[in-house]
Formats: sequence, C-alpha cells, structure tokens
Amino acid sequence: MTAVTCDAPRWLRRGCRLVSVEPATAAGGRWALPGSGAPTLRMVLGTPGDAYVVEVVREGVYAVDARGGRTAKSAEERVGAGRLSFLHDHFAVDIDLCAEERWLACADLLHGSVPRPRDHALRWVADVLAERVGCRLATLPLDDGRWAVAERPGGREQVRPCLVPAPSWCGGSPTAADRALLPSCLYGWAAAGHSWGKLASLAVLTRAASPA
Repeated sequence: MTAVTCDAPRWLRRGCRLVSVEPATAAGGRWALPGSGAPTLRMVLGTPGDAYVVEVVREGVYAVDARGGRTAKSAEERVGAGRLSFLHDHFAVDIDLCAEERWLACADLLHGSVPRPRDHALRWVADVLAERVGCRLATLPLDDGRWAVAERPGGREQVRPCLVPAPSWCGGSPTAADRALLPSCLYGWAAAGHSWGKLASLAVLTRAASPA
C-alpha cells in the first residue's frame, strides 16, 4: 500500500480533530460537522464486558445533529447538556504525508497511514514518545491489519508499546479518509482513560467519506 500523494487535502496530512467516547447503551444518532460531506468515522470499541461508541470528526469543535434536529452546537454545550460523556480535541499529524518539523513538534497524536512490519512499528511508536515530549499517543498500522500504539505514561512508568486488534471495516477496504481518522479514535480511547489491555475488538459503523 502506498502513501497518499503530497497534493492530498491538508486535513489528511495534519489538523485538529474532535473525538467523543460514550457507552454504547447511551450513544444516540450520528453527528457531523456543519455542512455536507464532513468526514466522520464512527466505531464500536469492545472490551470483554462493555462496548463504547467512538466518533471522530475533522477540523473544529462545532457539531450539529445530522438529522437536522435542534441541538447544542458547541462541544462545551454538548457536554453540558449531557449528550456526551467524554469529548476531546487534539492536533494530529500523519508522518507519511507531513515531514515539516513545526507540525511534528506540536502534535498530540503522531500516526502513519502506510502499513509497516510489526517490529518496526512497535519500535517507532516507543521512540516517538521518547523523542517528542509533547506527543501523547503514537500509532502505526501493521501490514496484517492491526495497529501498534504507545501512550505517554504517567509518573516514571516506562513506555510500553502494544498491539490493538485489526478493525472490522464495513463496505470494503479502508480509504485514505478512514486511515486518517482511525488513529483519532484510538486517541480518544487513551484520553478517556481506558486500558489497552482490555480492548478486544474494533468495528467500524460509519465510514469517512473519501476526500475530493
């Protein structure tokens, strides 16, 4: 699999993203950014005893009900209204599409879009957190469909890279838009305080639209 060419839309290379995490029993209808065609990826992340709906949208913190109903629009209002149990914004950079140091240095999430061998990916995610103190999560896709992840630990704990299951994709192989947004779903899992060791399955419910 090859990387997206350098003329790919800017949001595929880098940008702010908004991710929500909530128990599957509390998840409501689909949400999207204002306007048509806003890339949205919606997944169910399962543990042995629970399931969580994780949804990510690109660029900005404003959201509206995709069904057109009246609702709070800002992230803060949505949380205050009890619509979301967890919501977080972050800055993500794809290392396969963006090599500019100014963006790499300020990323909360560094990820790739081209699959790597297992050992290479595990070394890379650990090295990234050692080198870039501002990065909270590093993740790379593997050539067998799984993902390597490393989260910045608290206190004096050592970075422990791990593997998460290969996502179950509805409707065929992942697109460039899917690969750009899936790492943010993993970021939301980490930021919500969930354990990687309990993550047993990833199932995609709503695919991101391919960029124009």
